[in-house]
Amino acid sequence: MGELTSKSTNGNRQQQMIKLESFIEKAKQKHGDKYDYSKSVMNGMIRHIIIGCKLHGDFNQSPTNHLNTSGCNKCSIASRPHVRSQAARTDINKSKITEEFIVKAKEIHGDMYDYSKVIINGKEKITIICKIHGEFSQSPTNHLKEHGCRDCGKIKSSQCLIQRLTCEEFIARSKEKHGDIYDYSNTNYITSSEKVKIRCKLHGEFEADPRKHYALGYGCPICTGCGVSFIQLEWLRHIEEITGNDIIYKGGKHNREESFRFNNKLYRVDGYCKETNTIYEFLGCWYHGCLNCRKEDTVHPWSNKTMKQLYQESIDRKTILEQNGFTVIYMWECEWAKRNK
Repeated sequence: MGELTSKSTNGNRQQQMIKLESFIEKAKQKHGDKYDYSKSVMNGMIRHIIIGCKLHGDFNQSPTNHLNTSGCNKCSIASRPHVRSQAARTDINKSKITEEFIVKAKEIHGDMYDYSKVIINGKEKITIICKIHGEFSQSPTNHLKEHGCRDCGKIKSSQCLIQRLTCEEFIARSKEKHGDIYDYSNTNYITSSEKVKIRCKLHGEFEADPRKHYALGYGCPICTGCGVSFIQLEWLRHIEEITGNDIIYKGGKHNREESFRFNNKLYRVDGYCKETNTIYEFLGCWYHGCLNCRKEDTVHPWSNKTMKQLYQESIDRKTILEQNGFTVIYMWECEWAKRNK
């Protein structure tokens, strides 16, 4: 009896497979390659089968209806003339509005911004790319009211303010910008267009453009030539002062950087103290992917990597250094800026 039942079951399965193959062949003749039948099962007890639409996903339908030209309901609705024409009109209008916005924006801002990611959709904020500071979000209305990149705005404000500063105010604000790196005892600020004398505590006296020194952070040309940012030098000198340790770094008294090789890869470090076997790393937010300053999917224009990728690379680097026996102390640019406010 069991043998008869087994044979009967196998026979039914074979019949169902034949029915399914026949159904799929007829369905493809009717609908072409539009649908996926990998989940379809022919069973005398089931009135509907699962059919996959490549645009809208799975739906249930009887085999008979499917072979009588019925298909995905959502595709059917979208193909109706009035729906199709309305969607087309919407796309055309969006494209036209976006083009008009870009023309107006360039009349106001010139070639300062990249609008390749701009799509106008009502009052929703758009993504604009500053060629200096990267992506930022802003409403189309505000952008056409001469609003732009906030970081650029801060620099402009500083440049306007410097025109009205006294010598004492210039020195005070320069110290806010550069900390205790420079000596201003011989500085005689007269106007923003006349160069001033400033003394670097490491490399001696130099002349500087007041606007560039205060507003943009320019400083000692020898320090600049070492390829290290002023804010990084400020932090490393601060570490030297509070610890009393001798730290090797570019722009310091040794004026060189230390490097280490692990697994045939060279790791150059911002600062290194032999005495304590400590590595110091200063992480610029834009270059190392600070997720407090930028969205994780923001793409850096030079490396073509997202902030999330750059952040993970920074964390992986720290882990490798620690695994090789070093103590690693690092500081994010934004965190150091907050402490010095």
